[in-house]
Amino acid sequence: MTVPGLILASVDAVETYREGLYGPGDPGVTRKVAIGVVLVALLWLGLWAWDRHQKKRRAAAAASAKSLFGELCASHGLSAADRRMLERLASAEGVSPPEAVFTRPEVLHAKCAADAGEPKWAAIFQRVFGDWTPAGA
Repeated sequence: MTVPGLILASVDAVETYREGLYGPGDPGVTRKVAIGVVLVALLWLGLWAWDRHQKKRRAAAAASAKSLFGELCASHGLSAADRRMLERLASAEGVSPPEAVFTRPEVLHAKCAADAGEPKWAAIFQRVFGDWTPAGA
């Protein structure tokens, strides 16, 4: 049964029910009840569609933040291990969102200076910001 047919069948059922309660009378009352039912259904449908749209928007925003960090790592030629190291560094230093590490060289510079024996940090710094030289060198 099509939607218009279903609505008309519902209107007929309401009319039959009303006539059973009150006897034959003004058909305008039945039409008003049917319009009210349709309006409530449309309101519910609109709220459902809006909620679905908002959920998709929130999911897309979360995915884009994650993908931005991945794109920045890829564009700088960083490996998956380098990416994990940067994510851990951002978390340990309280840098939020993690992609902000790419705009704050002082965070990575401090890590390079603190772990001077670890050449991996200097290599990451060089790929992201250029040459790294220890302070005082």
